[in-house]
Amino acid sequence: MLEKYNLQSVFGLYRYNMNDILFHAVKEMICGPLKKGSYIKATTYQALSPSRHFLYDIVSNKTNLMNVDKWEGLSRDSFQCGLTQTRNIMHERFMKFAKVLQTPTEGEQMTAICYRDKVAADVCEMLQARYRQRELTTFHKVKIAVDLMISDAFEAAADHLTFTTQNGDIVRLASVLEDMDAYLMLDDKIIDTILQSYNNEMLRDSREIVERIQRRRLYKFVGRLRLPPRDDEQDDESVEADAIRLEKTTAEDIVRHHDNNGTLEAADLCLTTVSMDYGLENEHPIERMQFYRKDTETPIHIGRKEVSYQLEPTFLGKSLFIYVRNEARKDNAKRCIQQFARHCGLVIDNE
Repeated sequence: MLEKYNLQSVFGLYRYNMNDILFHAVKEMICGPLKKGSYIKATTYQALSPSRHFLYDIVSNKTNLMNVDKWEGLSRDSFQCGLTQTRNIMHERFMKFAKVLQTPTEGEQMTAICYRDKVAADVCEMLQARYRQRELTTFHKVKIAVDLMISDAFEAAADHLTFTTQNGDIVRLASVLEDMDAYLMLDDKIIDTILQSYNNEMLRDSREIVERIQRRRLYKFVGRLRLPPRDDEQDDESVEADAIRLEKTTAEDIVRHHDNNGTLEAADLCLTTVSMDYGLENEHPIERMQFYRKDTETPIHIGRKEVSYQLEPTFLGKSLFIYVRNEARKDNAKRCIQQFARHCGLVIDNE
């Protein structure tokens, strides 16, 4: 886009250079460590000097996830969804006890935002509130059903729904990522475009799925399988292999356990795997945070066991959500999933 729309000259009017270190610093503040002049991930931040590294902790903070984006998102979404139990995350308390301190790292004096030791328990409470909020909203079974149906609708329209760019190019939905002009046309109107495509028989399947969403004839939830966690400290490699295999479960794997009492095909099932964690997979963010004690400016680490022995040893949970596209086959799907769960020794939740 910079080249196509000649934005370099526009920035030049204000004496900014796209190759300036400032622009790379802004990109790193949003995306995390990047190689200079690109969006390729790097292992360390490169734009700012060590004395200014604390600036990376404000917006995105890929180190321990304590940042204003998480606080604002949790507070906003809790308010909009009416979740009073997760609305008060005490972000004002975090900011009050935040302090920029020098943290010696491999001989260099880096700076980081550190927090008073007495807010460590509040940090854990905030992380748990965010976990709970995502469980109640982001990964609600009805919301996931709508997501899957929209995905199916787009897949059915991928080769038949087209966009005409300013240059007159015709781009298929399946190829919009390769054309920025076409990509910018992807907004909420695409749903209306599919709904109003009565003269296009090729979009019939996609249109019927979107109409089902409007009439709330959603894919039916038939079960949630709680997958066993991966244990990095587990010596038995077979246990780790089983966990990985179950994460890759397909509809064909489940249908093999069908009892032939009724009709059920792999195409009837719709599966999606959901990962629930605190943001750092199988690691607690507090283990990466730095704190300080009263009347001192020496950064310290506080482990999760120093906060509470009640904190879970595992922070990454995965579940397999299973839906059936044809409501008439819901009972058949339930029996099949129950047999699959018993065969694999998994816990199934039908609520």
